[in-house]
Amino acid sequence: MIPVRSNGPLPTVVRVFESLSTNHPLRDWPCPACDEPLGGRDVALVYIGPGPVPSQIEKALSGRWHTGAAVAVHAYCAGVPVAEPQSDAEPRTGVPPGEEEGP
Repeated sequence: MIPVRSNGPLPTVVRVFESLSTNHPLRDWPCPACDEPLGGRDVALVYIGPGPVPSQIEKALSGRWHTGAAVAVHAYCAGVPVAEPQSDAEPRTGVPPGEEEGP
């Protein structure tokens, strides 16, 4: 969990970072959306909820500022308008590997 401050709806992009530095601890972690390493692309922190602390849950439910949980994900994967990633991977089509798209 990455702690962030929020008073907004779920989920919310809290911040976008340019490519992570070579020594950043999250650089080699997989993106939860595409499983590719987070390093080398813009990364978004996405607020996902108030976490397990009762006082923070109460504040979130009443719309007050609170400390909540966020996940790091590629900005592109989170839907943030950034340049499409350049990768050796095949572009995602929504069709499982080995299956062809219909006519």
